[in-house]
This record gives sequence, C-alpha cells and structure tokens, in this order.
Amino acid sequence: MSYTLSSPTAFPNNDVCYITVDINGASYRGSGVIIGPHTVLTAAHMVYDGDTGANATSVSVFPGYSAAVDASTSQAVTGTTAIHHFSIASTGGSETQASSTYDFAIIDFSTTFSSWCGVETGYAGGTVTVTGYPAYPGADQSGAQSYRQWTTNGTVSVDNNYNVLNYGTLSTNSGNSGGPLLVSSTGSGTPDTVVGVVSTGGWAGQLTTSTWNAIANWQTADSSLWTTAPTPTQSVTGFVAAENSARQAAGWSSNLATAGLAASPGSNSVIGWQSANLPTGHNAIVLDGQRSNYTLQIDANDQSVIHDLTSGQSIVVDGASYILFNGASAHTAGIYDQIVFIEGGANNGQDAQLVRLYEACFGRAPDLTGFESWQAQIDNGNMSVSQVASYFVSSAEFGIRFGTNPTDTAFVDALYQNVLGRAPDASGASGWIAYLGSLEAQAGNTQSGILAARAGILLDFSNSQECLTKVAPFLVDTTKGGYADSSALMDAATVLNQGTVDNYLNLNLVDSTTISSKGVVSFDYAPTDSTGATGSGFYLSNSALYVEGQNSTVVLNTATAMVSLDGNNNSVSTTRGTTTVVCNGQFEIVTLAAGSTTQVTVTAGGETVRAFTPGQNILYSDINTANHTEIMLTATGAQPVAGANLNFSQNFYVLKIGAVGTGTAAEVATAANAVYTTAGQSNELLELVGQTSSGDTVIYQWGDGAHNPDVYGTHQISQSELYQIATLVGVNTQTLTAHDLT
Repeated sequence: MSYTLSSPTAFPNNDVCYITVDINGASYRGSGVIIGPHTVLTAAHMVYDGDTGANATSVSVFPGYSAAVDASTSQAVTGTTAIHHFSIASTGGSETQASSTYDFAIIDFSTTFSSWCGVETGYAGGTVTVTGYPAYPGADQSGAQSYRQWTTNGTVSVDNNYNVLNYGTLSTNSGNSGGPLLVSSTGSGTPDTVVGVVSTGGWAGQLTTSTWNAIANWQTADSSLWTTAPTPTQSVTGFVAAENSARQAAGWSSNLATAGLAASPGSNSVIGWQSANLPTGHNAIVLDGQRSNYTLQIDANDQSVIHDLTSGQSIVVDGASYILFNGASAHTAGIYDQIVFIEGGANNGQDAQLVRLYEACFGRAPDLTGFESWQAQIDNGNMSVSQVASYFVSSAEFGIRFGTNPTDTAFVDALYQNVLGRAPDASGASGWIAYLGSLEAQAGNTQSGILAARAGILLDFSNSQECLTKVAPFLVDTTKGGYADSSALMDAATVLNQGTVDNYLNLNLVDSTTISSKGVVSFDYAPTDSTGATGSGFYLSNSALYVEGQNSTVVLNTATAMVSLDGNNNSVSTTRGTTTVVCNGQFEIVTLAAGSTTQVTVTAGGETVRAFTPGQNILYSDINTANHTEIMLTATGAQPVAGANLNFSQNFYVLKIGAVGTGTAAEVATAANAVYTTAGQSNELLELVGQTSSGDTVIYQWGDGAHNPDVYGTHQISQSELYQIATLVGVNTQTLTAHDLT
C-alpha cells in the first residue's frame, strides 16, 4: 500500500475535509467528506468517545486543505453547526468490528457548500479510493506529521454479518479516520461517490439503507439552520398565550413559551408543522390535525419523525417535550385533550415516572404548569419521585379514585383497576397485599408509614411493564427505547443499538422486515464465550433474541418465541408468543405474560419469575440431567421423609418443605432438616420447595446426583450446601405440581 499526494483544488478532492477535534481535553485529527449542501460526513469516533461517552467540545472542518503546517481555526468553515452521531462502543480508544458498523457522524452547517460527493448504499465490494489526511503517509510511519491530502487505492469486501467493509489490499493510517471510501458513480472514471467511512485499521463502516435513513433524518432535523421558519399558526400562538398566562399566574418569570424557535435561554420553543433541531427546554409541537391523522416514530435520542397521513409529508424534530394535536384543544384549562409527552433522558427516566404517576393517581395527563413545577423539584434534587407520590396519595383528587382510608385489600384492588385497567389476578393480588402489609408493619403501622408504603406500591405499579404498555400511546419514555406506531416501526439495528446504550430494549419497536436472514446485531455485540466470560450486546433473528450483556431490561414482541439471557442481572417481559426463556446467566428477572404457556429454563440459578401460573407455565431446571421420573413429595413434621426410603437412581424428587421464613438458604436448611433425614448416598439429589412469609415460593437444589451432598458429614442439610434455583413471586407452594417443575 502506498499513498499518492492529492490535488485538493478540484472535485471531488476539494470536498474531502481535514478535521480537528477536542474530546476530554485532548486534541485529535481525522478526515471527512462533504455529502450535501450543508453536511459533512465523518466517523462517530471523531466526535464521540465510546469509552467515556463524552462528545467533542470543539470541531473544526477544513475542506480541501493541504499545507506544510497544521491549519488554524481561522481557516475553518464558519456558521452555526449541529453534530449527530451513532453511539458506539470502543475499548481503549479502538473500535470493534461490530461498532464499525455504526461509526458514522455528520456535522451540519448553516453555511452552504458549493459542491459535494454523492452517496451509494449497499456497496457490494471491489476497488475503492480512500482520500484523507493520514498523519504519517510514509511507508515507515515515521517523521514529521503531514497536513496534506493523500490518496490510496485498494480492494474491500463486505462482511454481511456486521455490514462493514473489510480491507483486503487496502490499509489506512492514523488521520484517515472518518475519510471516505469512494467509487465512480458511472462505474469508471473519477471516484465521486461515498460508499463507506474509514473506521479502524481493519474495517470501514458500510453505508446501508439503515444508516443512510438515520443520516437523512438528522439532516432534516437540522434544516432550520438553513431555511426560513414558517409563520407560527394560530394554534401555536393560542397555545403560547394560554401557557404563558398560566405560568405568569403561578408567579413564573422564566420558562415561558415562544412562538417559533426560541433564541434566548429560559424560553421554550413552540413550533407547528416544520422540521427543527430545538434548543434545550420544554419545547412543544402543535399540530392542527387529530392524533389519528399522523403516525409517530420517536427514538431514544428524542428525535420525532411525524408523518401526515393526509398529505403524505413528514417532519423530523429533535428535542421536543410535547406533541399536541387538534390545535392544542383543551376542555379543561391546561389539560390538553390530545397530547404526547416525550420524557426520560435528562434524569434517568424520573420525568417519565412523574407523568405515569399523574395517570396512576388521577387518571389524567398532567397540566403542564403543575407537571413542570414538580419536575423542577425532582430535577433540582429537592424532592424524589417517591416524595411526590406521597403528596399525590394524600390529595383529595386521589381519594376520589381510590376511596378514603381503604383497606390494604381494597387499595391493591383499586391499583389493579385504576393503574392497570383490569381486575386483579388472585396470586398476584395476594402477593402485593402481603408485601404492602409487611412494609406497613416495618413502618410501625403509623399514618405516615402507611402513606409512604402505599406511595411506594403505587410507584411499583406505575413503573410496571403492564402500565408502560398502557400509557405508551401518550407517554414516550426515551429511557425505555422510544415509541413507534404500528405503521411506523423502526429499523431493527437502530432499536438494538439504542437498547445497548440505554440498557433497555423494546422489541415492539422493531420493523421485522429489517431483520436479515442472518439476523441483526448491536454495535457492541460479543457473544458469551465457552469459558463463561460475559459478552455484550444483542443478537436478534426473526424468532429469537440473545442477550449477551448484563443489567438490561428487555420487552419482547409476539414474534420472538425464544430469548436466551446469557449475561447476569437481566430482566425480560414476555408475551403470549414466548415459548421459551433460557436463563444462562444468574439473577435474571422473568415476567411472564398473562395466559402464556412459557417454559423458563434455569441453568445458572438465582432467578426471579413473576406472574408464574401453575398449570400453564413450566420452570425447568437442568439439574435433572438423567431425565429420571419426577416425583413431588410433601413433607411435614408429623410426616417426615426419610432419604433412605427414596430411589435416587431412577427418580428425581421435589420436596415441599412448608414455611421457610424469608426464604434464605439458612431458613430453607432449617425447614428441610425438620422434615427430612438424609440418606448419605452419593447420588442423593433434591429440589426443595418452600413458602416464604411474603407469599413467594423459593426453590433450592441440594446435591448434584454424582457426589454425596452432605459435604460436612453432619447428616443434615447445611445452608452452604444449598444452591438457589429460583423464586416464584406470589405463588402458593401448595398449588404447584410435578408438571410445573419439570
């Protein structure tokens, strides 16, 4: 591989850019290319640190630069800018093959460029030209840094597993990052069309339909940089007048609304039908049509794509907090008839919790003045969401829906009816009633303690996946992946990538037609290896999802029949279409859908299963490796079970041992020893099932079927010899049969 000095004064080399950036207090250099009248394309890692999540604090762009010395900022493109990038993962500043898939960023300018390169998606591989600004273009990679533009040629091939271009005879050096891979638009002649962007020494990001659609949406959102804003509509000015009147009546002198794009801090922008990149604030979009006239697609980065079904046109808006329909009509002052709240990003989802709290307590959307007052208390650290919940629970409006001084049973019943919109299921309700009673008892059954306990339970209900699904049409919690109407679903890769950034993956947002036959991976995907080392990210096929990382919350769709939780501490909510949940990691939380016939397979242990229904769901533990006949026994102090009388060679025994306190290993061991005498055999193996004081069923394993489980020779079961398989929340142990615990 060798570089040739370019002539940057003629097209297309005059559109290749030298770029300098500052990130985390350090300066870096790279390359880019102009791809539109206002847009420069580069690599995401040029403007974003995947290790720390930091964005560049300054970016300077120099189209067609070539000189013996470094450029000065006075030579950079001027004008207002907006920068967008995919979030990518890196380790020690190096991008992986998976992250190279999404190593794209754009810098939009209010300035207009005179020429630009074209773009081609889905390039199939072949000979390409790379033009950019390598720091050391010499073969020995030494000497003084170069600030001239250089070109090199070589071949690339496509890796369809990651949608990256693998370098064959092509190599790049430091400083080429973000530079274009160019081919000729006519098939021969001048290379003037961008097919990818240099990411690492091994791979380039391939422009795909998915990445290009995202880039096009970013450009549309930034169009207010170079277009004249439309005159505010009557609906916009009416909403501004009504909101400012309410805020001023509440004594506010700031946080007022402005018709159009706000120019000053402390003002909120209110726009109509226009694309815009809105400044920080409580910004609103006011549309004249009914909600049913539009489709919405709102991603985890607060970008709203709104499509008008009548005109066929769309707008893209970044940074909106509210979308109001029907001209912001309101039958009750300040409470709008058709409104969508977009909340969540600023404070780990607490603003979205506050919206759900209004719905849970009062059965209505918040009035904006009251909502933003409470929001400010939370955002400033003066109050927690739990404290706000206590205020709401003690209000007169709350009493109208929930009754005055209801019993615990009546309160829990009202939670099901008012928050979830359904009658309580018996096992679930009994578990909540027992849990509420225990919280109240811990608080000494004082009035304030009971109030706080009920506020806490109310928050639990309002944060449940069932409530999230119920409020999704009017509340977009961006920490939960966003929202999409069924006719405006998102690209699968986009959803997976946002899921890995937020640790929250909602498959109901995925357009299934964007899942290839080989499946789709997130930018940080690395499978858990054979040694058990935890991987990262997600892999999604048309019927299965593999969760390789840790601490993620996953919401399945009906098309996903199987999910494998391979990392630890993940949480998944299933659907009736889910047939199998495999828990290869520890401490997973599985919430089963009502009416499902899902099997939960446990290989690691310590799992929590919610909404388990005996007779419908199955908990399978791989400890019964020999496929022995399973026999369930009930032991009591009056009728103990002697291990010497059991045939461990042919049967697998599940032993119900009764009450086990809070369900710790020590309590389970004590309860088991009271009703079971050990056999002292090497193949002795038991699954112990007990009932906790909070109404849950706990399941423990004693022995492995190959070695004497009585490790200490005490002829008793010791707590250190027990291994917890799972907890079935709210399940009465006596209702379980052998079929339920296969």
